[in-house]
Amino acid sequence: LPPSMLIKAIADMGALSFSTKDQGLRFANAYAYCTLENTCDPAYSIGTFWVAWLVEYILYSILALYFENVLPDAMGVRKAPWYFVTASYWGVGSPNVIDKVE
Repeated sequence: LPPSMLIKAIADMGALSFSTKDQGLRFANAYAYCTLENTCDPAYSIGTFWVAWLVEYILYSILALYFENVLPDAMGVRKAPWYFVTASYWGVGSPNVIDKVE
Protein backbone atom coordinates (compact mmCIF):
# COMPACT_ATOMS: atom_id res chain seq x y z
CA LEU A 1 0.00 0.00 0.00
CA PRO A 2 1.31 3.43 -0.83
CA PRO A 3 2.37 5.23 2.36
CA SER A 4 1.35 8.63 0.95
CA MET A 5 -2.34 7.71 1.30
CA LEU A 6 -1.81 6.81 4.95
CA ILE A 7 0.12 10.02 5.64
CA LYS A 8 -2.61 12.14 4.00
CA ALA A 9 -5.32 10.34 6.00
CA ILE A 10 -3.46 10.85 9.29
CA ALA A 11 -2.85 14.53 8.45
CA ASP A 12 -6.53 15.08 7.66
CA MET A 13 -7.67 13.38 10.86
CA GLY A 14 -5.19 15.48 12.84
CA ALA A 15 -6.32 18.72 11.19
CA LEU A 16 -9.97 17.93 11.87
CA SER A 17 -9.36 17.26 15.58
CA PHE A 18 -6.66 19.83 16.30
CA SER A 19 -8.54 22.14 18.64
CA THR A 20 -11.33 21.67 21.14
CA LYS A 21 -13.89 23.29 18.84
CA ASP A 22 -13.17 20.83 16.02
CA GLN A 23 -15.50 17.87 15.89
CA GLY A 24 -13.12 15.41 14.31
CA LEU A 25 -13.90 13.09 11.43
CA ARG A 26 -17.03 10.96 11.26
CA PHE A 27 -18.13 8.36 8.75
CA ALA A 28 -20.96 10.66 7.69
CA ASN A 29 -18.55 13.36 6.50
CA ALA A 30 -15.70 11.20 5.21
CA TYR A 31 -16.21 12.72 1.75
CA ALA A 32 -17.83 16.08 2.56
CA TYR A 33 -15.10 17.63 4.70
CA CYS A 34 -12.70 17.93 1.78
CA THR A 35 -13.63 20.90 -0.44
CA LEU A 36 -11.71 23.18 -2.75
CA GLU A 37 -12.46 26.17 -0.50
CA ASN A 38 -10.28 24.74 2.29
CA THR A 39 -7.48 23.80 -0.14
CA CYS A 40 -8.34 20.12 -0.18
CA ASP A 41 -9.03 18.22 -3.39
CA PRO A 42 -12.30 16.23 -3.03
CA ALA A 43 -10.79 13.42 -5.09
CA TYR A 44 -8.36 12.80 -2.22
CA SER A 45 -10.72 12.66 0.75
CA ILE A 46 -10.30 10.04 3.47
CA GLY A 47 -13.43 8.24 2.23
CA THR A 48 -11.72 7.73 -1.12
CA PHE A 49 -8.70 6.29 0.65
CA TRP A 50 -10.87 3.90 2.65
CA VAL A 51 -12.45 2.61 -0.56
CA ALA A 52 -9.01 2.25 -2.18
CA TRP A 53 -7.69 0.32 0.84
CA LEU A 54 -10.71 -1.98 0.78
CA VAL A 55 -10.31 -2.69 -2.94
CA GLU A 56 -6.58 -3.36 -2.51
CA TYR A 57 -7.26 -5.68 0.43
CA ILE A 58 -9.75 -7.72 -1.59
CA LEU A 59 -7.44 -7.82 -4.64
CA TYR A 60 -4.39 -8.90 -2.64
CA SER A 61 -6.42 -11.54 -0.78
CA ILE A 62 -7.67 -13.05 -4.03
CA LEU A 63 -4.14 -13.05 -5.49
CA ALA A 64 -2.75 -14.69 -2.34
CA LEU A 65 -5.43 -17.39 -2.45
CA TYR A 66 -4.73 -18.04 -6.13
CA PHE A 67 -0.95 -18.26 -5.70
CA GLU A 68 -1.35 -20.46 -2.63
CA ASN A 69 -3.22 -23.00 -4.74
CA VAL A 70 -1.14 -22.73 -7.93
CA LEU A 71 2.41 -22.64 -6.60
CA PRO A 72 3.72 -25.92 -5.18
CA ASP A 73 3.94 -26.23 -1.42
CA ALA A 74 6.46 -28.20 0.68
CA MET A 75 4.87 -31.50 -0.38
CA GLY A 76 5.00 -30.52 -4.06
CA VAL A 77 1.21 -30.46 -4.44
CA ARG A 78 -0.27 -27.82 -6.68
CA LYS A 79 -3.37 -27.20 -8.74
CA ALA A 80 -3.63 -26.28 -12.39
CA PRO A 81 -3.59 -22.52 -13.12
CA TRP A 82 -7.22 -22.74 -14.30
CA TYR A 83 -8.44 -24.63 -11.21
CA PHE A 84 -11.06 -22.01 -10.32
CA VAL A 85 -12.97 -22.48 -13.59
CA THR A 86 -13.49 -26.22 -13.13
CA ALA A 87 -16.88 -27.46 -12.00
CA SER A 88 -15.40 -29.67 -9.29
CA TYR A 89 -13.82 -26.65 -7.57
CA TRP A 90 -17.25 -25.07 -7.10
CA GLY A 91 -18.79 -28.34 -5.93
CA VAL A 92 -20.92 -28.91 -9.03
CA GLY A 93 -19.15 -31.90 -10.55
CA SER A 94 -17.24 -34.75 -9.03
CA PRO A 95 -13.46 -34.62 -8.78
CA ASN A 96 -11.30 -36.87 -10.90
CA VAL A 97 -9.84 -39.26 -8.33
CA ILE A 98 -8.21 -42.48 -9.41
CA ASP A 99 -7.49 -45.05 -6.74
CA LYS A 100 -5.16 -47.80 -7.77
CA VAL A 101 -4.54 -50.49 -5.26
CA GLU A 102 -2.04 -53.06 -6.37
